[in-house]
Amino acid sequence: HEGLALSTSITYLFFFLTSLFVVYRRIPFINKSIFFKESLYYLLNGIISITITKQISSMLPKDHFHTLIEIAIFLIVLTLNIILLKNIFSEKIFQLIKNINFAR
Repeated sequence: HEGLALSTSITYLFFFLTSLFVVYRRIPFINKSIFFKESLYYLLNGIISITITKQISSMLPKDHFHTLIEIAIFLIVLTLNIILLKNIFSEKIFQLIKNINFAR
């Protein structure tokens, strides 16, 4: 199971970095540093949320619904982090998504 989890993580990391590169090359940004700061923010937020989720879920009994409970806890923690930090970048990303013209 450990080898499968590792290969899945490496695959997800590859897809993330590849899509990051494609988006960076295809979409014109006025300030390109915002794109990387935003990506780093969400990556760190995800890592922190996973760490908190693992700590909380280790205190729960391991039953049939443990994985579903972990996913729910992760989504709650991730959302709360975004809301509590009131990320300025989130507003800019939503504005960027509205203004993207994919038809070229």
